[in-house]
Amino acid sequence: MGFSVTFAFVATMYLVQSAIPLFRILSAQEVHTVNLQRAAPPSPENNRAKFLLREVVVHVNSKEKPRSFTLRVADFPEWLSSRTLFSTKWFSINAWAVRASLENGEIAELPLPKESTLVSAERDQENVLRGLMQGSAQPGYVFDAATVARVFTKALMDESLDVTIDAEYQDNSLFIALPGEPPRRLSLLASGISNTSGSPPERLHNLKKSFTEHLHNIIIPPGETFSMIAALDTPITFQKGWKEALGLFGGGAAPTPGGGICQTSTTLYRAALLAGLPIIEQKNHSLFVDQYALFGIGLDATIFPGYHDFQFKNDTRDYLIIQYASEGDTSLLHIFGNDDERAINLDGPYFSRNNAQSPKTLRALDAGEIGWVRTITFPDGTKQSKQFISTYAKPLWRSLIDKYDGANGMELVAGKVL
Repeated sequence: MGFSVTFAFVATMYLVQSAIPLFRILSAQEVHTVNLQRAAPPSPENNRAKFLLREVVVHVNSKEKPRSFTLRVADFPEWLSSRTLFSTKWFSINAWAVRASLENGEIAELPLPKESTLVSAERDQENVLRGLMQGSAQPGYVFDAATVARVFTKALMDESLDVTIDAEYQDNSLFIALPGEPPRRLSLLASGISNTSGSPPERLHNLKKSFTEHLHNIIIPPGETFSMIAALDTPITFQKGWKEALGLFGGGAAPTPGGGICQTSTTLYRAALLAGLPIIEQKNHSLFVDQYALFGIGLDATIFPGYHDFQFKNDTRDYLIIQYASEGDTSLLHIFGNDDERAINLDGPYFSRNNAQSPKTLRALDAGEIGWVRTITFPDGTKQSKQFISTYAKPLWRSLIDKYDGANGMELVAGKVL
């Protein structure tokens, strides 16, 4: 003879094995009857494993940077909570744990914005002004953590396929808090990008040393000119911690202390171009470097103490500050400054084959050349165009031109092409 028991649950619960053969679960809307004798539910261990397999596609509704990603419970097992009923564990998603993960920035696809503060500045022996920062600038999303946590919890409990959340994307920003100066905020003007994949350990060491010890947190006051040679504290020697790696010289390659650091000047060159800053001195490598093609083919800057430097000028009304960041094999150099609303357009790349379609401001190109045209539009409407041509010792191969011919310059240097 059977019997039934009626339960009123405050939160949604999932039935697991019990000695009682029949349940009637009463909610505000309806009554469900479950006969446990016909099909026994999984054991508590399997029930937990099933929860860990749950996932939902999240669409971030952001005007500035929309994105979609898959949120998996398996990546956050601490979100699972349990209650014991009739000596059996019942599992569910803990909304407070989800909220804590959101507020702590633990969901990689929803990073929180972080601010870097300049608290002091000092000239080094090369007269390079270097800043002491508190924190490191990071872009991220601003959202209501409590609301998003409820949305995620409900979606995972209901096994929804996808959900949409609202968020505002904030770009990098930097705050100046120097003694004797008015507090103010600098905006991200531009970022240079390059790829380090395939580099041997010695080259990677030199890149990291150049990025982190010599370029990160450099300050360029208004009217001053940045010098890559000065920033590196030359000469480049083993005694100063550099390692031997391949470098390019006069149309060839040879091992040299600090080999590979031209990638850091190349990365900064791209940032300065995109920021619309005057390029004072720059020379491309003698040979085309395939590794530099990504994020701006033909936009490279070699350096060699006593011969070639990379220089650009701060023609803005406030400090420029350089900061380094990395994402896997991608290296970035950010330039922060006072945004005077100058608009920059990089047109290219152009080769000898497609030179006929190039702007009138770009001269005819030879087989070993890559051309770009940068146009700056200032707030008063005036325009300034300048050609940037890289001339290599050997003609460019056809497959390379086929790969990049027709690529949109602004998208290419922003890493959106390929």
